[in-house]
Amino acid sequence: LARMLEQDCQKALHLVKNIKTAKNHSLMYEVADVKAWANLGLYFAQKLKGGVALQTYRLRGGEEYKQNAVKHLENALRFWDTVIGITRPIYNDMPLAAYSYPHQGNLSIIDTDRRFHWEGLRPDVANDIEVARNAVFNPGK
Repeated sequence: LARMLEQDCQKALHLVKNIKTAKNHSLMYEVADVKAWANLGLYFAQKLKGGVALQTYRLRGGEEYKQNAVKHLENALRFWDTVIGITRPIYNDMPLAAYSYPHQGNLSIIDTDRRFHWEGLRPDVANDIEVARNAVFNPGK
């Protein structure tokens, strides 16, 4: 799955690489969306690889698996940062739809302060690296 994601996302990035958007505002958003989604796919591919390497380390040991997990998760963070770099200049933080609807039928409980942007999740993405760095091999499990 990770390999397919990487191939498809790299192809998408290649297809939009030379599209000039300076004179077409709508096209700029479309190309930015392709780039953002492609980088999210590349993030996910690295996260998958990192997760597999980390779980292999936890179950079998082998420092190389742990180091591979860290490497893949660091790569994942770089792709996440690319998504932030693409989207931050052109998209405002958006209200989280799940928190904008009434809860349990109570119309007075509407949380409009909760907002989403990819940047807000960066600490969690970065924390994945620390989880891998701090992982231990436990042969008894």
